[in-house]
Amino acid sequence: MPRCVCRFVYASIVDSGPDTARQKRQGSAAMKNRLLVAAGALIVLVGAIWTLQGLGVVGGSAMSGVTLWAVVGPVVVVVGIAVAATGMRGRSSRP
Repeated sequence: MPRCVCRFVYASIVDSGPDTARQKRQGSAAMKNRLLVAAGALIVLVGAIWTLQGLGVVGGSAMSGVTLWAVVGPVVVVVGIAVAATGMRGRSSRP
């Protein structure tokens, strides 16, 4: 095996210790948490729009003034808050 390949293989084995694996897991967990918070915020926004349409505040669609959307909207907002809270809960700083 050529000398440069041996050094690369050795370096990759040494660098892939438990600290590096833990850092990768923490990085992917942080990404997942950010995605949960963003998805939760988007769900809250959609629920708020549906609520306003159901109440007739926002017009211009078939959903405007329909009581169903005035009821479904707040339920969707609560689901969005729960999704965002799940993402925020995982953000606690760990040493």
